[in-house]
Amino acid sequence: MSTHAAEGPAPLVARRALNRSGSLACALLALALGGVSPEAEAQAPDPATQGGSTDVDEDGAEPQKDDPKTGDEAQPDVEVVRDEAADEDDELSRIEKINPLTVHWEDGLHLAGKWDYLHLKIAGDLQNDTAGFVNTESAEETLGTPIIGGVEWRRARVYAEGRITRHLDFKFRYDFTAGNPPNLKDAYGSLVNLPIPTLEITAGRFKAPLGLDGYTGAADLVFLERSLMSWAFLPSRNTGIMAHGDSPQHRFRWSIAALQPEAEDINLSETDNLGWSARLAYAFAKGKKKENLIHIGADFWRRNVSDTIQYATAPESNLAPFFVDTGDIPAESANITVLETAFQRGKWTVQGEFTLAQVNPLDGASLYFHGFYVQGSYFLTGETMVYRNDRGTFARPYPKRNIRQGGGGAFELGFRYSRINLTDGPVDGGVLADWTVGLNWYPTYHLKLMFNGIVANLKDANPVGILQMRLQVAF
Repeated sequence: MSTHAAEGPAPLVARRALNRSGSLACALLALALGGVSPEAEAQAPDPATQGGSTDVDEDGAEPQKDDPKTGDEAQPDVEVVRDEAADEDDELSRIEKINPLTVHWEDGLHLAGKWDYLHLKIAGDLQNDTAGFVNTESAEETLGTPIIGGVEWRRARVYAEGRITRHLDFKFRYDFTAGNPPNLKDAYGSLVNLPIPTLEITAGRFKAPLGLDGYTGAADLVFLERSLMSWAFLPSRNTGIMAHGDSPQHRFRWSIAALQPEAEDINLSETDNLGWSARLAYAFAKGKKKENLIHIGADFWRRNVSDTIQYATAPESNLAPFFVDTGDIPAESANITVLETAFQRGKWTVQGEFTLAQVNPLDGASLYFHGFYVQGSYFLTGETMVYRNDRGTFARPYPKRNIRQGGGGAFELGFRYSRINLTDGPVDGGVLADWTVGLNWYPTYHLKLMFNGIVANLKDANPVGILQMRLQVAF
């Protein structure tokens, strides 16, 4: 997928400093002192038509487009993101007229030149979490392990992505946090602008598109963590090769990949054999003014297990221990099926998914585990969650008036019910259901404060209360 300059208004202060002196130091100093000038933000596109997200997730490793535009049929109440190679060509042509090699800041540090579409972006993200737990005695007795709150760096990542020829995109991402191995998250290249329109081929270490929640970037999540089913059943990253693309109207998105699982997640074995995955997602607008956006999708992941398989999850808090766990199951294969849907109308976005895991053990009948969630979000300040047609996921919007413009930023309310059942036949992994409410404040597009309250209901134990927050800075 094409890798473009990131979305959003460019800081005019930095551009002027750079054009006067050609000095990167001057540009960065101007950014530090002035940030985005009020004049620049006043001239920026309206947030209702500005889309895109910064890829900071553990969570999204298909090559991303950093300057998505609004889709053909997007309306003020429904944001649909588009991204075409022609947009980048025009931008690079404009840059080349200024300087054969230019350095500028647009949601990250960019270097661009005229040599075979040379383009490099360097950016990253920081997420610091704090969590506390109440009423834990019953659950601790059932689990046999303490439940202790604390503070942690959830993610501290730097990535470099870009294009070195007309047909080759690349991305590398490194995470400096100690509790989130392996540290090298992404390392892949993508063939783009191929003779078959919209077809792209990616190879290396990446996150395969699986699930609406699972494939949403970490910086764009409504809640601190993904749902119980996404955490337990879906992988983070694998090494492999993937063909992917979309329809000419940028509404239908597809991918198919051959994957070699890695031992990053609790349920992945280093010795698993080559498997495969596929995803189909479609979005369309309905209503007289096409103000309603509807998303549907389906995913499948085939794992060929050489030894054992395990599914487990914490109660949507990374500082908590596993509340449900199947333990090691001797198996030869597993099939994961995901059904996804979402509906958006202006400030409201509602989505839900169901996952069924079929495990084929070495002895005995197949085992079936399942999970689902339903969640909704509402922007008190009138923003609309961006729908990214290039990924088939949602992303955070630009605040209508951020604090630099004299506004208060964007405020978002969220609600989610999530449930997972890891018990079937001889396997008693447990049943867990979470109720979550959240409040998110976006002082600017790049700064986000998140507050979650969770009631975790573990079978055969009293409910556990969880209060957690996150400070996020993402470019």
